[in-house]
Amino acid sequence: MYLPTNFNSGISLELAELIDEAYVMYKAASNNQSWNYPAGYTGIAEFDAHAAAVAEDKRLGFIVKKGNNLYVVFRGTSNMAEWVSDVEASQASFIPGWGKIHVGFRDIFNSCKDNILSSVQASLKDDITDIYITGHSLGGAVASICLPYLKSNLKANVIFHLFTFSSPRAGDKDFANGYIADPAIEKWRVFNTEDIVPTVPCAVSPLPFSGQYEHVGSPIAYSVQTGSLTDNHSLDRYTDLLNAKYSLN
Repeated sequence: MYLPTNFNSGISLELAELIDEAYVMYKAASNNQSWNYPAGYTGIAEFDAHAAAVAEDKRLGFIVKKGNNLYVVFRGTSNMAEWVSDVEASQASFIPGWGKIHVGFRDIFNSCKDNILSSVQASLKDDITDIYITGHSLGGAVASICLPYLKSNLKANVIFHLFTFSSPRAGDKDFANGYIADPAIEKWRVFNTEDIVPTVPCAVSPLPFSGQYEHVGSPIAYSVQTGSLTDNHSLDRYTDLLNAKYSLN
């Protein structure tokens, strides 16, 4: 796995661990159990999502801060293999200048965007200088939609960072170009070459839907073949690599 000199592996590992906490939070909420924000961070908000891809109202993520950094964290869906088999390619318009995005991801984000925006707005008074938006799997796609929405609505003097892990494609070429046109946004896409999820939706979708999708962020690729679709997609494969449990490729 090649890591560019400007890629901060320490930050990426921190974000991956926060996403792990989002999965723990989801399981606790599903079982009506208590959950505490990660040690060393100040909890700002938890947020739920409602859409077909997450079945019902489900705890999707949380917002925390540490020092001058704010973190918006999205988990993935617990049944990604089923979601991949049912994925549709329909697109809908996004905010002006940002093309079109996947309808399902849009619906998920729309169900929690007001909570996220108000929580982030309230936090900016605390001398926040950087906002990190991150997610795994379906959460990575939602994270990539969240960043331009926040940036266009906050008009704040902060630096935005996007780190996605094993994310499907979220929008069309114009959506990807929105990121390219703004070099002030740090954007990285971490993925396993043996994972099926980053291959959907198709880059060029077949009829009856006619459209294109394009990934967002500079790619950080690694190759770990476990023989399992679920394990190839797991965020643990990446954290294991950084912790030297797998040999680097």
